[in-house]
Amino acid sequence: MNKEMYLVRRLVLIAICASIIIVGKLIFLSIPNIEVVTFFLIIFSLIFSVKEALAIAIIYTIVEIYMFSFSEQFYIWSLIVIATSLVKKIFKENFQLWAIYSGFFGLIFGTLSAIPFFLFYEYFAQNIPKETGRLTMLAYILKGLPFDAIHMVGNYFIMLLLGEYVYKSFKKLTKQFLLERGD
Repeated sequence: MNKEMYLVRRLVLIAICASIIIVGKLIFLSIPNIEVVTFFLIIFSLIFSVKEALAIAIIYTIVEIYMFSFSEQFYIWSLIVIATSLVKKIFKENFQLWAIYSGFFGLIFGTLSAIPFFLFYEYFAQNIPKETGRLTMLAYILKGLPFDAIHMVGNYFIMLLLGEYVYKSFKKLTKQFLLERGD
């Protein structure tokens, strides 16, 4: 297989991975705080380079914004890819650690979602004292903790139960797809 065909296949894989995340998001949409976006971004970050995994996250984010409107969560998916790429050599293929890691992102998701809102809080609330903004952010985060706890448990068990199997299966399929001759 020539270099151009190999690159085309990698691009196709990136598009397929982004599509898998989108379909996964839609499947779990009716269940509050249970999602597979984090799961798949971690898996894809383990298999692909950081650039390719970021491309998957960005494509997913663009489609998510198109489908559901702009959200304060727009940056979290790329953050998960970057963080995963930084620790993947440490955690290796230990899916008990990846389950804890995935659960951690579920727990802090509400706090991460609050950051952009409160960065621009002063802009939107011009006549409100700064102390009110800090208290509002704290109340927002505390109020969301039960939902974040559900998110944490969901992320943890999805990764614990499916992580290793999906990782190994997708890694094998990816390798076969990239090495397959296209005569």
